[in-house]
Amino acid sequence: MTRKRNENCRRAKYPKERYDNFEMPSDDMDTDIRNWSSKLLRVRTDTVCAYCGADIKKRDYALAEKGFLDGQPFYVHNCLDCVEETMDMQDGELDPDDALDRWTKRARESGYLE
Repeated sequence: MTRKRNENCRRAKYPKERYDNFEMPSDDMDTDIRNWSSKLLRVRTDTVCAYCGADIKKRDYALAEKGFLDGQPFYVHNCLDCVEETMDMQDGELDPDDALDRWTKRARESGYLE
C-alpha cells in the first residue's frame, strides 16, 4: 500500500530539533503547568491552532504541546505560522509589531477575534 503524499501540506521552516520542547509564550503566569513537553508532528485530523484559531489541515505539520495545567491534562496544536513567527521574533528577525499584525489577521480570518 502506498501512502498518499499531500504536496500542499504546510512544512516546517526549520530543522525538527528546533521545535522540540519549544515553548510558546503565555500571558497567563498564574497557572501551574507540570510535565510539559512539545514536539513537531503531522496532525492526523483537521484541527485548530490554540494560539490564533486558524485551521490546521490533516497532514500539515504543527507544534503539539501537552502537559498538566492546574492538575488537568491538556493537549493543543499550534500552527507553524504562529510558532515560526515567534521563533523569528525571538531571533530578532521579525519585528514584534509585524508579528502581532500577522497574528491579528489570522485570528480575525478564523473568527478567533472580531
